[in-house]
Amino acid sequence: MRTFKQQLFDLRKAAAMERTPAAMATGYFDAGLEVKEPKSAAQMEKLIVDFMRLSGHQVQKVTTTGTYRDNRKRVTDVLGFERTIGTGQYVPGTSTKGASDIKATLAPSGLSLAIEVKFSKSDRQQPDQKVYQKDIEQAGGFYIIVRTLEDFLEQYTKILDHPKVKLLNSM
Repeated sequence: MRTFKQQLFDLRKAAAMERTPAAMATGYFDAGLEVKEPKSAAQMEKLIVDFMRLSGHQVQKVTTTGTYRDNRKRVTDVLGFERTIGTGQYVPGTSTKGASDIKATLAPSGLSLAIEVKFSKSDRQQPDQKVYQKDIEQAGGFYIIVRTLEDFLEQYTKILDHPKVKLLNSM
């Protein structure tokens, strides 16, 4: 079985060949398609999103953070010194608590796949994330927790081999 990096490289190359066949036929641009080992959860999420999109699925990175509102002001006092007064305020986001890092709709079945990336060894699933996982699975979707790219590929392959996915793909 080919590794995640090999498969993503092939997907990237096929997409590039479709856009610029003459340039890609030279092999000169292959280095730009190289898949590097992720050094953070964000890099790993980006590679997974790239893989899913190039595989023909609808996919999106979910951002659940809120917004910081800066309510501070710079004022000049009577002696001519500038001072900063006021404080900033964090406004929570409006997304669902515990939402997964990546959401995808599998083509052509239309089934939902939620992907939670846990990059570090100490990173654990939070209670809100467990509730979200239960909601996704009760609605008939798939929820996976991945720690490595190979872990993602293994679970993704199992989902594509799932009887429900095969049945919907055959319709």
